[in-house]
Amino acid sequence: MNRNSIIQALDTIAKTKGYTLYTDADSLLPQRLKSFPAIWLSPLKFKSMEGRKHGKITYSLSLKALTQAAKLPPADHEGVWAKMEDDVLEIFSALSQQERVIAIENLSLKSDFATLTSHGELSLEATAEVITFF
Repeated sequence: MNRNSIIQALDTIAKTKGYTLYTDADSLLPQRLKSFPAIWLSPLKFKSMEGRKHGKITYSLSLKALTQAAKLPPADHEGVWAKMEDDVLEIFSALSQQERVIAIENLSLKSDFATLTSHGELSLEATAEVITFF
């Protein structure tokens, strides 16, 4: 599964969870984000390859789940982060079941108070390594 296949799979999976997938350089997030809830996928990083004709390719993947929260009381933030965490875990679980994905490793989640745009959103950052075969 190459990078385009990973992106297409994430787009399909995100839509089933009600998210719109955006992918571009992180510096463009404030200008490109159009709707919530959203998944912002940073450009995939090719981490390693094993084998010549057959083998494994590992990509580093970083994404942010974002939901609008400008009018949300601070007491409700934890509940929103818990839902986003569940959604992101389900997204990675579905990605791990794609045909050429061997494993998802080193998955890390971090909720953040800092808004990334002027919309006043809450964000949850996820990083992982996606191991595929060719």
